[in-house]
Amino acid sequence: MCCAWPLGSSTLAVILSSNENRHALTNQEVRTRPRRLSPHAVTCLGVLGDPENRYHLITFNFRRQAMSGMTATKDVLNKVPLHGLVHDWLGSEAVARLLQFAQSNEHHFKDTMVGGEEGEKIDETIRVSKRLQCIDGLKSELRPKFKLLLPLMFDKLGIKPFIPSRIEVELVAHGDGAFFARHNDTVFDKGRGRVISAVYYFYALPKAFSGGVLRIHSMGASGQKGTFADIAPDYDTLVFFPSFFPHEVLPVKCPSRQFLDSRFAINFWIHLFPTRAASLR
Repeated sequence: MCCAWPLGSSTLAVILSSNENRHALTNQEVRTRPRRLSPHAVTCLGVLGDPENRYHLITFNFRRQAMSGMTATKDVLNKVPLHGLVHDWLGSEAVARLLQFAQSNEHHFKDTMVGGEEGEKIDETIRVSKRLQCIDGLKSELRPKFKLLLPLMFDKLGIKPFIPSRIEVELVAHGDGAFFARHNDTVFDKGRGRVISAVYYFYALPKAFSGGVLRIHSMGASGQKGTFADIAPDYDTLVFFPSFFPHEVLPVKCPSRQFLDSRFAINFWIHLFPTRAASLR
């Protein structure tokens, strides 16, 4: 059985990567203004525009919001997506508790899995890391704190505020050789799906690993300079971005190979269930 999790209080220090304002389009605007989209996006609209599948339409609307102002195909495919950073999110005392929690549950961390047509499986050509399954207490403590960031995330990403149907939480350890190949986080299940992804980083000091950078790609994901953003896994920092943009975790090097020297991450995914979507304003 996993050890229980206690989490102390902390203050937030928020730093966003820029102050760009984005126009939040309505669903009707998405339906009536497809001509400014890229060929790729127009194709998506044709596929996702089924009136009985409102999740896909609203998710596509988020893509329009996140890409607002990009009228040329080249811009849409190659521009780095909006993202934001929250530094000093939980504080050093909470990080110490997190590390103690992780260490006391070291033997409960299992190899992470990836989803596919045949269900979830371990595939070390795609993802190498370890995940702790039993974190209900941690989830209960972190979700209220995470919800306080929603207005900032909506504003930064240019997304019209909504009430999440679910906030998914995952605790992962990245040791020597860990990585996650390029992918996106969009998952559709029971009428809801992920629309915003966030990652919180913590680790023991002094830092005993290198690498582990989060690379967020443009929609085109060409890998060319200027089409992606590299986010270092800074101590006690959370990064957030739209779930549909391709991203990857670059390889981690941890010479000691000690568990406590790992790059730890708490992943959050904000889900939308369209029939429950409502403005927070």
